Amino acid sequence: MLTFIIIPILGFVTLWQVHADVLITATFQNSACSKFFYQNKEPAGFTNNNYARICQSWQNKYYFASLFDQGRRMPLYSASIYKYSDPGDNDNTDSLNDNWKYEPQLAYPNEGGEMKAITSAVKNDPIILNSQSVEINYSYTYHGIYYSRGHLNPASYQGSKKCKSATYTLTNAPPQPRDFNSQQWAATERKIAERLYQGCYVISGAIPYEADKWIPDNNNQRVAVPQFVWIAYCCPNHQNERTVAFLGHNGGSSSVTIGDGDNKLQFAPSEVKEIAVNQLESILKSRFNSNVSFQLFANDCS
Repeated sequence: MLTFIIIPILGFVTLWQVHADVLITATFQNSACSKFFYQNKEPAGFTNNNYARICQSWQNKYYFASLFDQGRRMPLYSASIYKYSDPGDNDNTDSLNDNWKYEPQLAYPNEGGEMKAITSAVKNDPIILNSQSVEINYSYTYHGIYYSRGHLNPASYQGSKKCKSATYTLTNAPPQPRDFNSQQWAATERKIAERLYQGCYVISGAIPYEADKWIPDNNNQRVAVPQFVWIAYCCPNHQNERTVAFLGHNGGSSSVTIGDGDNKLQFAPSEVKEIAVNQLESILKSRFNSNVSFQLFANDCS
């Protein structure tokens, strides 16, 4: 398939014409994956030129959208539709591929195809290493903690095996403390799922530290660790609570605060709070030092 890929680099916009099934673009508007946003409108407020917008593709089909911070080598959000599946998916014949993958076009803009397996050759490619933390071994401890690759867009929220397979990509998985990921955050994902119906819009994201924290350490800055992770949903047909957010403290050994004024919140280690979406938007604006107001769902999901 012939695709145009637009990536902002050092203040300029570079255009490549390539054969590709994955789309990296300067805006999600009118893209192949705009359908994963409520009213086809991506969240407002994420304005840094170093962000890559990725239409996540697996086996020539688009399954969700991600915003990837190329400087921190970590995703900032993934947007999806609850229990989405492509009309051509067939769980009776399709298989689940839960091996971790990477995005070739972040390294090689003219690379054809889609997300690919992380091989030994990939882990030793300096250009790929500059784009994604493909080599990190999560069997080691960093900062005295065991981390894991934590899904933003959960595999359990998908409607087919192929859609689940697409979630196993580094551009959908920032580092999370292993225990927090498997306990508090997994419980939060299950709690949210009980409220959702097929077709709800879900955006899951990560918030970096004010002073970035890195794996393997702050001298060898391979991938940034988020201080918080969040999930917000928009269910237009809900009579009550059409839109709600959850914000979780992604590890740490002490209490922290985030936000300003009436929207300031204090979190114990690994604590998760249910909050209003507009409160989360205020927190995002504060942490990202944005002059633009954040809006996760167009017209506040109305």
